[in-house]
Amino acid sequence: MAQSSNLKIYKASAGSGKTFRLTVQYITMLVNEPDSYRNILAVTFTNKAVAEMKQRILSQLYGIGHNLQGSQSYYEEVKKAVGLDEQTIRRNALLSLYKILQDYGRFRIETIDSFFQTVLRGLARELHIGDGLTLELDTGIVVDEAVDSFLAEVQHNSPDKKNIMAFVESNIEDDKAWKIDKTLKGFSQELFKERFMEKGQKLRLMLSNPDAAIDYKRNLAAARNEIKQMFEEDILEKGREFETALSDSGFGMEKLASNPQKVANKIIDGTILDTNLTKTFQNCIDDPEKFFTKATLKDYPQLSSVAGGLSDIFSEVETLHTEYTRLKNSYDLALQYIHELSLLLSIRKEIDRQSEEQERFILADTPQLLSELKEGDTSFVFEKTGSFIRHVMIDEFQDTSRLQWRNLYILLLECLASRQDCLVVGDVKQSIYRWRNSDWNILNSGLEKELSTFGPTVISMDSNYRSCRRIIEFNNTLFPQAVKVLAEYYKEKTGTDYPALAHAYDGVEQKSPKTDISGYVYAEVITENFKSNELLDLICDKIEKHLDRLIAGGVTQNDIAILCRKKDHISGIAEWFAQNRPEYNMISSEAFQLSSSVSVRILINALKWLSDNSDTIALAQLVWDMECYVKKSEKSFDTIMADALESHLPEKFTEQQASLRYLPLYELTEKLYGILELNRIRGQDQYVMTFFDLICQWLSHSTGELSAFITEWDENLCSTPIPATDVNGIRLLTIHKSKGLEFHTVIVPFCDWKIISSRHDERIWVEPEEEPFNMLPFIPVGFNDRLGKSVFEEDYRKEAGLQVVDNLNLLYVALTRAENNLILFSNRPLKGGYSVNDVLENCLKEVFDRTDTDDGIVYECGEISPHNEKSAETSNNPFNLKPDSQELVMRSYPISANFRQSGDSTRFIYSDEDDGERREEYIETGRLLHNLFATIRNESDVDAQVDSMLREGLIGTIGDADKLKHLIHDHIAKSGVPSWFNGNYTLFNEASIIFRDGDVLQTRRPDRVMITPEGHAIVVDFKFGREREEYMHQVREYMNLIKKMGYHSVEGHIWYVYNNKVTDC
Repeated sequence: MAQSSNLKIYKASAGSGKTFRLTVQYITMLVNEPDSYRNILAVTFTNKAVAEMKQRILSQLYGIGHNLQGSQSYYEEVKKAVGLDEQTIRRNALLSLYKILQDYGRFRIETIDSFFQTVLRGLARELHIGDGLTLELDTGIVVDEAVDSFLAEVQHNSPDKKNIMAFVESNIEDDKAWKIDKTLKGFSQELFKERFMEKGQKLRLMLSNPDAAIDYKRNLAAARNEIKQMFEEDILEKGREFETALSDSGFGMEKLASNPQKVANKIIDGTILDTNLTKTFQNCIDDPEKFFTKATLKDYPQLSSVAGGLSDIFSEVETLHTEYTRLKNSYDLALQYIHELSLLLSIRKEIDRQSEEQERFILADTPQLLSELKEGDTSFVFEKTGSFIRHVMIDEFQDTSRLQWRNLYILLLECLASRQDCLVVGDVKQSIYRWRNSDWNILNSGLEKELSTFGPTVISMDSNYRSCRRIIEFNNTLFPQAVKVLAEYYKEKTGTDYPALAHAYDGVEQKSPKTDISGYVYAEVITENFKSNELLDLICDKIEKHLDRLIAGGVTQNDIAILCRKKDHISGIAEWFAQNRPEYNMISSEAFQLSSSVSVRILINALKWLSDNSDTIALAQLVWDMECYVKKSEKSFDTIMADALESHLPEKFTEQQASLRYLPLYELTEKLYGILELNRIRGQDQYVMTFFDLICQWLSHSTGELSAFITEWDENLCSTPIPATDVNGIRLLTIHKSKGLEFHTVIVPFCDWKIISSRHDERIWVEPEEEPFNMLPFIPVGFNDRLGKSVFEEDYRKEAGLQVVDNLNLLYVALTRAENNLILFSNRPLKGGYSVNDVLENCLKEVFDRTDTDDGIVYECGEISPHNEKSAETSNNPFNLKPDSQELVMRSYPISANFRQSGDSTRFIYSDEDDGERREEYIETGRLLHNLFATIRNESDVDAQVDSMLREGLIGTIGDADKLKHLIHDHIAKSGVPSWFNGNYTLFNEASIIFRDGDVLQTRRPDRVMITPEGHAIVVDFKFGREREEYMHQVREYMNLIKKMGYHSVEGHIWYVYNNKVTDC
């Protein structure tokens, strides 16, 4: 008998029982050696998969040990593998279970990220990481904080400042917003993309020269201008040749047909380069007589002999135009992100500085750091995990990134070199996480080659134990045709073949172990175009009709899952059914957002009104919701709105307004929950508890200022979903979240995602080879059709091919979740483009016996399969017991602490020079007042802003706040200029003035600029110290700059606030 390989690679298609296979392999090693769990590392990619695998192993060890019926299939497979007698197998299974439970920390089934974190913590000393290391998972927060800090602290005459100003200037010239923070935050996410981590080292070295990116831009911009000038001269020469060809034959331009004459004029004046070549252009090349009308050729037959020469000139122009377009696209793409690139290294330095200061490690950096460390001493690195690993099992291998594989590869080699059993399981067709750096090409083509020394055994798991036969047969017919269709589309799009697609779907057809022919399939392709709101109604109407049929056919709501590509579709479906068919209970973590909760809405509007008493919209919404949901009032909206709105609020709320405003955010919100009696609204506890959790999360990285929270709520937090619970109903989830799951009945609506996408913010990294683009070794370029007509066309082809597989994989995952009934609806995408809809339409027409309808085509096969109770095999196995659901009830308890202060208040209270001074002495300085004057627009804003500062701990007591309010109101009244604060002027508080000083862009920021209705400009600077002459020069500079902006009447003033003296400039 030949010796089997120590490495098994399972290519496990959907529903083929990979979890069963992994469990059997793991238990086999345990039965052979009960202590071996200490030396096995099993990694997968989600915490849910980890929990499932652990539960499966423990339950089957128990089941095998106690001879339970539900574990019989596992026992049979283990017995085949180990060759031991039954008594030994069952005894060793129980012994392994006992050992694992007593030594659970060494039961090493974990996510790949968790494993790498363990290694890093073991290397804390070598990496100079302290014991207080905190792990940061959210790169978005990291980038936002770093960019904000970087822009705020950049030095005036630094290279970064010059690059920022060049970026702003470029945006202004391109008619874009001059604020660059949002753009920089989006681009800086590239720092954590593995492509940049892998290939960016040489680029980072070059960018350490702050002028490198700007020099690159300058050189490429100059080369682009030279290229354009050269091609324009060539085109003008062709224009002269065209005119000469006509005139030599005795004719002029007037003999040309109308459209060819327009094209010829563009050649003659040289503007043809900046326009797309029209159909007329191509027609004249294909058929030269198209240069003239039939009537002209009849009258002047000799023109036929001229037409051929004109066509040749057009062909030469076409060649020039094609090459110019290729080069122009290349220059434009290479320079597209040059300004962001110039700042990238500085932002990374700021991230590193903050991480060191906060003793923080960023999870996304882990694979790259380990990759660099292991190049020195692999054994040392992995021994620091505190255990000796002899067996490696990798699940969901198609989701592995290249850097992760590089780290795991070394560990796998060590185990295989010691002749230890290892296992890899994956399926290229289920790789849908490339946006998280996964690389399915490793499994598709690289894995067997890289490990060929060990003669891996490749096993194709091609039987589907999940789905009924009709569903399997539908997919077996659909996907080979889809591969054929997409291969043709890719070739048409790029001019080349993409063999990786066919390889990925080689053997996509599955076998069915089930003998009965059952299952139901319904596929509808909508070929008409609809608007967004019309499409949602149409799809929901179709879903509704099928739900009615399913329920009538014996399917329960718990059996059904609706899978969508986009979260927006989930929200739309949930809202539609809530309004139109509430008896269908939709369950989703994406659909039910905090903003849809009545209780949360009441809390938010109460906070808004406390923050700003003039916000009558918030007050009106608060009163209406209180009347409807708390008081259960039957009064009409008009009746309630006609009354004094505050009279409808609880007395405790209106009486305690002043003191409530001073409370920290969390305590304030909890107090409001009690005062407003929100416990009377049923079914809101989960929303409210999630809302309080959200406040805690926000406070962990924010100052706690109420107005800042309200702004963040309106912009981002309002869309936070509540966690889905295991209550009865129809599950709504994204295709990505459905991966690894199975459902009795699956509905897949909105099959309309594009095959090759080109969003405006989509970019890829390329390694230029041609000059002058290779002056930087690694650059980002926008991914769009222009990329395919540039020097980067090979990069375009590669990315386009990857996207084709990605988007077909999404369809594969969606259509292989169903056990008994599969229903899908496909529609044309709202913005056009080749999509999954086109693929499905072709497949239904070519290989299925479909039916034509008014708005599309339909394929239907089989009868609806009703609900079937699965055998209850868990009753005797304690590891399979299902937890009882408990209803959580929101309770609010009083807080006894008296002293609270915002941590951010120290920024105002203390400074480096005066660390020991008391807070009251600093209220006497201008720092706090200057901050206040920078935020108020009208005199009516003063009280609210002072209250806000009191609440944040920036002002000590209510008495101090009242004194400050009196001081400001008194000074405004006596300053002689109360009109500055009456709200009648257009106001710019601390707005930047951008101007050019020679070749450098500069900024100045006056404290307050007001424009009167007559167009008169008033400039004011607030000062809080002694009078100085340089203040006059400063304000006069502001005045001159404003005059240059077109304001002919400008006056300037300095207001010395303490002395309440206004000085004219």
